Amino acid sequence: MNLVDVITPGIGLITIYFSWKSSNKSNKTNLKLGELQDSTAGKHRIVENIGAQRIVWINNVRELFVEFNSLCAELQINNELVLLNGVDENKEGKLISYSQQLLKVMNNIELYLNPNEPYSQFLFDRMKEMREKVHDVNTVYHMFNLHREMVVFAQNVILKAEWRRVKKETDKGEFIDKKDMLKIFNEVGKEMNPGAHESILEKYFKKT
Repeated sequence: MNLVDVITPGIGLITIYFSWKSSNKSNKTNLKLGELQDSTAGKHRIVENIGAQRIVWINNVRELFVEFNSLCAELQINNELVLLNGVDENKEGKLISYSQQLLKVMNNIELYLNPNEPYSQFLFDRMKEMREKVHDVNTVYHMFNLHREMVVFAQNVILKAEWRRVKKETDKGEFIDKKDMLKIFNEVGKEMNPGAHESILEKYFKKT
């Protein structure tokens, strides 16, 4: 047996070994990639499912905002009629009813919103101030309207920011953190009313 006869089978075995090793490594890599893809797809599905739930949440919050604003408008009209037409025998009963309805809606809104967010804190405070004026038929309407204007502004910022959150999370396939959410509120607030936005952050962001 010459040297070639000895070396050739050895080379063949070495080639087979490295081919097997390379194939095994490739299989493991493919397996890990497959697991990663499955994990990513699963994460995307979770984010999409949560996004769908957020949309339902947003619509529920919007309905509560509309209910609160409608009650305030009815209250103002009722009080204006009292001032124009004189004494209303059922005035006190109506005001108590409005107060109770507003409190119920406000409690529901507070259950939906994050109390640590500046806009939620601002909204809660303004709604409470508006409700406190319910029993005063002689409320200065210009102040009442100012409160209502700012309440509607805060409501719109909250709804638009939450919609933008859903879009970003769905596009990225992952949830955003508190810092990113604050950026979204900054963007939306500045777009809608820069002055009002800055005054809200200046007063309420320190509490978060």
